[in-house]
Amino acid sequence: SRVFKVKHRIQNLFYTMKLFNESVNFNSVKDEYEALKNLKHRNIVQFVWNDEASNGQFYTVMEYLDGENLSNYTRTDARLSIFKVVDLAKDMLAALVEMQSREKPILHRDIKPQNIIWDNGERFVLIDFNVASSNTENKDFVGTNPYLAPDLIHENYKVHWDKSADVFALGVTLYELACKHYPWDPKKTPRVSEIPNDPKILEPKLSREFADFLLKAIATNGELRFKDAFEMQEAL
Repeated sequence: SRVFKVKHRIQNLFYTMKLFNESVNFNSVKDEYEALKNLKHRNIVQFVWNDEASNGQFYTVMEYLDGENLSNYTRTDARLSIFKVVDLAKDMLAALVEMQSREKPILHRDIKPQNIIWDNGERFVLIDFNVASSNTENKDFVGTNPYLAPDLIHENYKVHWDKSADVFALGVTLYELACKHYPWDPKKTPRVSEIPNDPKILEPKLSREFADFLLKAIATNGELRFKDAFEMQEAL
């Protein structure tokens, strides 16, 4: 999909418009709509409306966020302070608790630095609900491999999604931003059988408590990981 900054001429307001590729089917657009339509939270991008363009392409209009995604802080020398990483954790966990506490919990399933916007330097906002789902029977292999808990992947690449999946992905994201390294570096994906690098060694400024918090979030054994966003929020 392509994303544009657009202006509503009557309202004189700016919005973000995501124009889906022509190959995207109706169900994908509908899934994002179903995930976002009733979510109203300062750390979740606000859905406005969606429709079909004259050429048949679907589009979604959302609030305009004035900032860049956080991938800049994992790809370059730019760095977030430890205090700002903690603020990010608070904002994202507030968003996830809101999503997971609904009657039909919503799983984002693709949390990563690219899908978090630092809006005006004031708040962190979760975006891109393309593969989000509240269907517990859905076992599609979606998301981004480096942020996918390996213990949830079963035979035939079926993913047994649960609330800890987003916890794991957020933990990897926080680790990368705090330490400027991937947890299993030089590996590019997590392994059930391999312990991640100790974040305290990579970034001595981290407290032992926060380092252990990160390690619990990214545990590749689901029994050792935070079971949901609420438990992780309480630990923070």
